[in-house]
Parts: sequence; C-alpha cells; structure tokens
Amino acid sequence: MAELTLREAAVALGRSERQVRYMIQQGSLKATKRGLQWVVASEELPLTEVQRREVRERIDRATEAMGRGLEGAKKVGAKDENRKPYSVTALRVFLTAEELHGLIAREVGADSDATRAVHSILVALAQGCHAFHPREKGDHFSRARDLAAACFVDLRLGGASSESRAALALRVEEELVSSISRLLASNDRREKGTSKFVSRFRRGR
Repeated sequence: MAELTLREAAVALGRSERQVRYMIQQGSLKATKRGLQWVVASEELPLTEVQRREVRERIDRATEAMGRGLEGAKKVGAKDENRKPYSVTALRVFLTAEELHGLIAREVGADSDATRAVHSILVALAQGCHAFHPREKGDHFSRARDLAAACFVDLRLGGASSESRAALALRVEEELVSSISRLLASNDRREKGTSKFVSRFRRGR
C-alpha cells in the first residue's frame, strides 16, 4: 500500500488539492497527518479497480524515474570528483614565470627590480586567470606583459655582459613576453565574441 501526498492524490482523483483537502475534512476520504502534511493511502482513494491499477503504474513509473535520476546524479558527482580543479597553474606561462622567478632571484638577488617584476607578473596572471569578465582578465594580462617587458629591459641594462643575465633576459622576452601576448590575443578574441553575442541578444529583445 503506497502513501500519496495531497498533490498526488489530487492528480489520481482528477481533482484540485483544495477539493481533496475538503474531502478529508468531511470524512469522505481517509488520510493521515505526517507532521504538517496529509498523506493518503492509495487503497483509500475512491477509485475503480482499473483506476487503482493506473495509479499504481504511475507510482511505479515515478519511482523508477526517480531511481534513474539519482543514478544520473551519482555519475555526475563522480565526474565532478575526477575533474581537475580550475587553477592558474594550468597556464604554462605561469609555470615558466615561476621557474624564472627562482632563477632570477639567485642570479641578481631576491630584492632586485627584475625579481620583484616577475613576482608581480605571477600575481597579475593569477588575478587574470580568476577574473570573471574578459575585459578584466585583459587588464591583468596586459599588466603582466608590461611587467615582463620591464623585467627584460632591467636584466639587459643591469649586466648585458653577463652570459647568465643575458640568457635570462632572452628567456623573459621569448617565453614570457611572447606567451603573455598570445594569452592576451586569445582573451581579446573571447571578449569580441562575448560582445557580439550580447549585442545580438539586445537587438533580439
């Protein structure tokens, strides 16, 4: 014997919830109070045997559908658990900057302008990665590119005769400045695509 909510009983009887509640109050339909909710035993519904069978089939289909839904939710949950967390470390340019920060700090000192510039690049990349709007991302990435260019110049002017400093300056220019520029270009394309979508949406309203 299945228990039905007020709404389910109303659907089974082809009546409104208000009518079913009135039937309960008048005693023409037996029901039990579960907390603040009325529940009706399916056997108490004033239905023919054919109608009862249809109600039972509907309940069975609903139960089966609920089971499929729960199974689907478990699968989605499992996929979410296996999904890698969104992180700035997924950007190759961030890992490159992180490596260069250590190398430059050892070569010219942790308090040098070049080292501080790379630290600021890392911060700007992280801020851009986690910014929501493409324009905001672009601002952070632009700052990172400008800092990388400044770092390159500082390394070149600070000791171009040093082979290690010259090699670091070259890496900053070839790996940081160029990679951040490509990141900016990709973000600009995304921003233009978003702007076009918003524009079309507004025209269609």
